[in-house]
Amino acid sequence: MQAFRNGYVWSQGTHVTCPTNPAAHNLHAIRGWVEGWQSGVAAGGTADLPAKYAAFLKWNGDGKAPVNDDNAAQPPARRPAQAPPTGAFYGRFTFDGDPPQPKPIEGINRDGFDKVGLLDESLLVGADGGIQNILVWISDKNLPLPPRPVEKRLPPPANLTFTRGLFQPRVLAYEAWHGLQIINQEKVPTNVHWQALVDGAFNRLLPPGESQMVETPVQKLPSQATSNVHPWAKAYIFPCGHPYFAVTDAKGAFGIDRVPPGDWEFRAWHERWGYIKVDQGGQRMFRFNVQAGDNDLGIVKVRPAEDGQSATAVPGEREPSVSNWSRIRADRVAAHDRAIAARYVGRWKLTLPRGFQYDTSITQREDGLLKLDCPTKINLLGTFSVRQGQLQLVESNRDGIMDFVWEDRDGTLVLAREEHTSNGARYVGAKLQWVNP
Repeated sequence: MQAFRNGYVWSQGTHVTCPTNPAAHNLHAIRGWVEGWQSGVAAGGTADLPAKYAAFLKWNGDGKAPVNDDNAAQPPARRPAQAPPTGAFYGRFTFDGDPPQPKPIEGINRDGFDKVGLLDESLLVGADGGIQNILVWISDKNLPLPPRPVEKRLPPPANLTFTRGLFQPRVLAYEAWHGLQIINQEKVPTNVHWQALVDGAFNRLLPPGESQMVETPVQKLPSQATSNVHPWAKAYIFPCGHPYFAVTDAKGAFGIDRVPPGDWEFRAWHERWGYIKVDQGGQRMFRFNVQAGDNDLGIVKVRPAEDGQSATAVPGEREPSVSNWSRIRADRVAAHDRAIAARYVGRWKLTLPRGFQYDTSITQREDGLLKLDCPTKINLLGTFSVRQGQLQLVESNRDGIMDFVWEDRDGTLVLAREEHTSNGARYVGAKLQWVNP
């Protein structure tokens, strides 16, 4: 994984680690380096591959040795082929019965954390019954793995942070090749001891205010990370071999984007109960036929066993987990103000909450609706209606997007509402500022 990252960074012009004699180096590491460079070039990188690596652009079927031929040094295509249609898979898990309240953690007697009022986060249920920290992922052996995404920047690593006496997040899922960064935000030292089910276990001391990068191999199940210094601090880490996973939020909702259509095997897991038996057959897995577009598992009501060691879905027909967006969007189109919409046509500067900026444009279609577009394909783009000082989403350009609403505040458009199934960034507070017509 680190070799892939190094090769990618090299392609972008930052010449970091590059083995001087690849023929004598670990071939798997060299292959990762070359594949990282190829991915970086496909994303627009311009740095040439060192000549000594040319022979490693072709590999035998067993992946153990390079093939030397006249075509080996041909550069990869600059852009990937058009992606096939995909689906968004989402749903919600709720607690059957009165929501339990988290209890204070007992036995805290170190570094002043006994005064913080720490609560046991092993089962978090919201006032509306939503169960937080249920991990949902595709476990099907026949799932086709996607190519690593073409990005101009390497994705940031996943972060596990020791803060206010606990590890956050409680359940951390990420693609294994992104890597993991462990962070100590406290003024006292701690350690992170990850008990991996297969290779990759580690035990790292973290001085106050410091962080470390660690590589975590793909796992089939989440496994526990603890602190020997602060033994009440726990988290569960799941480095996945693909991007088709999600962790439920405070409302019990989850969403997995860009799923290839097919009848796939899924699993749902919680630290208290292990696998949740979603189907009535009592199996550890459940199947769902994912279609292109939106796919709603519905609201899964979870009933724990009397011993509290397992949980099963309540039988019966499930309610939809999201609103009827087809009807809502049809109402928005009917109420669209075409004349007012024309005032928004022009060039705009988009500023995301984290400060990233993009040049965008708003054009008006023949039907009068507005199209927000940008050379960089981000989630916020789509087609909007205009009503009462708002731009309201009627057509998204990405799977799993339910709603975006922009409010006109003295000529600046501010994102006031969002609803989507993405596990990525949240955008409320993003701004569109007028540049010129």
